[in-house]
Amino acid sequence: MRKFQAFFNDIVLIRYHLRGYKTKLVKSSLGDSTLNNRTLTVSQTIRYLEINAEYVLATYLSNTSSFLEKDILKARNRRTDAIDINEFVNTYRKQVIEKQKYRREIGRLLR
Repeated sequence: MRKFQAFFNDIVLIRYHLRGYKTKLVKSSLGDSTLNNRTLTVSQTIRYLEINAEYVLATYLSNTSSFLEKDILKARNRRTDAIDINEFVNTYRKQVIEKQKYRREIGRLLR
């Protein structure tokens, strides 16, 4: 399996496992507020991965999210809140998997 596909599968699996009530558990373990009903942000997911010693995956997520940030922000309409993991996955799916736009660049980031 190619690197960009394997990384995408890993991030989708993480997003799947950290949904629902587990979002509040992760936020409370990070010391973040659980008062809002938002999904995890990319930075919260990175911090969670680092706490659980998934350093390589956290680095990959950090690098690819900063690379795709301009495309994620372009899809928003003047929103200024943090980028959540769902927005990252949707943009990654659209730009990298479907449109095949950044495959080579993402592959270089995932070394």
